[in-house]
Amino acid sequence: MARLTLTDGCQWRITPKDKGAARIIRQLTSAMNLESDGMGGLPIEIRTDGQKTGFALHGPTIHLNSSEEPDLLATQLSRLSMFFSFQSTLRGGLLVHGGCVEIRGKGLILAGAGGTGKTTAINRLPAHWKPLSDDQTLIAHTGPGQYRAHPWPTWSRFMGEKTGGTWDVQRGIPLTNLFFLARCPQDAVTLLVPPDSAGALDKSSEQVCAGILWEMEKSERIKFRRRRFKNCCELAKAIPCYRLDISPDGPFWKEIEKVIDIGGEDRDDNTSI
Repeated sequence: MARLTLTDGCQWRITPKDKGAARIIRQLTSAMNLESDGMGGLPIEIRTDGQKTGFALHGPTIHLNSSEEPDLLATQLSRLSMFFSFQSTLRGGLLVHGGCVEIRGKGLILAGAGGTGKTTAINRLPAHWKPLSDDQTLIAHTGPGQYRAHPWPTWSRFMGEKTGGTWDVQRGIPLTNLFFLARCPQDAVTLLVPPDSAGALDKSSEQVCAGILWEMEKSERIKFRRRRFKNCCELAKAIPCYRLDISPDGPFWKEIEKVIDIGGEDRDDNTSI
């Protein structure tokens, strides 16, 4: 049994109902750094009884496949975590294809499609930046114009011979800026207008959600996408979004530090704001 709590008020008590489900929940608890007491929250039952069902937005029972094979186990973990992110979307949140970083209590997201260099860019950040995730981030809506970023696991790290990892999923930090990455010869930051930001946010979320969305009933899929786009529009009005051009070797973080207020002691020594 495990408990997952997000800053938007979502909380679940996750209970395995068979041995295969217990294996999945143990891995989920480790990867997402969850409490194992299972007290409080909306009850969700996990079963691996072979029943074939499409992906549904509502519990109380989620059917997964049981397997000790790493790739399939990682897929089931991804599916289960997707359920929780979708519930947060119904509260105004959003799961995006981007890594989360923290600097002096501020949360920033570096977003981009596969191959744009999110992980490489995050690994290049200097010591005063704290990487929290490198592939996905759940944005929780916590109040009017207020959002917090929850680092989300990179499930591909559990495939094959890879060693996995742990993400502090329940810790949401104040989200202040989003940056959409693009490979370019020179580093630069360009502010996006809200309509362009909303479109970029919706595209980023679709990149991580598309596969599971096609398992939903058509009417539910359409309704969810409409709700998600509404969330993108509200988020784009509240949180500044930028295009971030990144060169292969340049100190791109200096361009970020020019547009965010982080205090002089945390800036790169050669950065002027």
